[in-house]
Amino acid sequence: MKIITAFCLLILILIFDSCNSYDYEKEMANVIEKATLARKNKFKNIRDSSYKLVFSLYDYGQDSTTLFDPNKIIWTDSTTNVNKIAKFNNLFTNLQDGGYCWPGVHHYSISFYNNKNSMEQYFVDTSAVNGKAMFFDGGYQASYYVDLKDWNSLLADK
Repeated sequence: MKIITAFCLLILILIFDSCNSYDYEKEMANVIEKATLARKNKFKNIRDSSYKLVFSLYDYGQDSTTLFDPNKIIWTDSTTNVNKIAKFNNLFTNLQDGGYCWPGVHHYSISFYNNKNSMEQYFVDTSAVNGKAMFFDGGYQASYYVDLKDWNSLLADK
């Protein structure tokens, strides 16, 4: 009987010890890292498989934070030019991942096309962070920052 009691006690000690050695902080950091990588890979895959980009500018009038009419697009440009698409993709070479973002002001939208199908739409806020353009998905789960001057240069490029 003493052997069974000692054996059960040893098993309980091993179980409790293994529970205490589990590193929750390390596991949480691992999960966050995997989620960040998945977001980056999704955005990269969308960019890599797009043959056409459509850029649209929305009407905010004098106030750059109030969208008067979400259907009123005041400027649009589309490109299938391989060099311009490559220049767009190069904006994200040194990607600054902002993670989850509060709903930003979408001054611009970018629609990504593969064949004739629209794959995804991202939005661009040019006023949230000084000197940066914030790209974000419609669900606000992913955001990326690039230099505003590089974004403006891309749009001006014909």
